[in-house]
Amino acid sequence: QGVIDSKDRRLREFETEMKNKDEEYVKNLKVQGQEVTTIIDLMRKQYSEMKKAYHEQLKEIEKSFMRERSDLLASQRSTIDALFEARQRMEETEFMAQRRAREKAFQKKLEEVRASDADAHARSKT
Repeated sequence: QGVIDSKDRRLREFETEMKNKDEEYVKNLKVQGQEVTTIIDLMRKQYSEMKKAYHEQLKEIEKSFMRERSDLLASQRSTIDALFEARQRMEETEFMAQRRAREKAFQKKLEEVRASDADAHARSKT
């Protein structure tokens, strides 16, 4: 009888210990679940913050490129304008030189015609 009572008592102790361990296991699973949820929330928050920071950095880079592009366009535009002005001055200078040459040629021809007419007029008087 003593052995059976001892065995029953020991069995109840094991069952109680097993129940306590099961409860502790369930409690640990709940804590672990909450910790995983917290970690996931923190990861989402960190991802969102990084995404926002990268977006801001990208906007700044784009602004920088646009400023650089604008400066480069202005520089190239002024260079092109200067080249066009130089070409126009060159064309004007060339045009004026050609005009002077034509005027000299016309003046020379006019003098030749006058001299010829004067000679013809002088011969016709004599």
